[in-house]
Amino acid sequence: MKKGLYIILGVIVAVVLSGCWSRKEPKTLALVNSVIYDLGDDGGYQVTIEVINPSAGSGIKDGGNGKSPNITAMSKGSSVPEAIRNVSESLEKEIFGGHNKVRFFTERFAKKDITSIWISTRFQAQRTLRTW
Repeated sequence: MKKGLYIILGVIVAVVLSGCWSRKEPKTLALVNSVIYDLGDDGGYQVTIEVINPSAGSGIKDGGNGKSPNITAMSKGSSVPEAIRNVSESLEKEIFGGHNKVRFFTERFAKKDITSIWISTRFQAQRTLRTW
């Protein structure tokens, strides 16, 4: 009787604890390749993001299906995180910066508010996993 109870309890624990609660489907993520941060003329922030286009197939623009390997989106906001959220809404995907290769800062932006970038990227909810 106890042996059967332990088996049932073990199966229940294995099923409950082996779930993937925080998994994200790659189709729902916008994989960021590069980012440009700028200040707008009105004093707001402007973010331009280059996202990898997985439906393009190869990295050659005119090869195969003729689709560009990257998608460029731009948005404005009163803060950098707001501008990034606006880009995410326009792309209709969640932005994932784990594959980001480069960040560009305009001179106007770097002179005024470069610390906001370091703070916002340091405390992002979705960070790249490190193996070291």
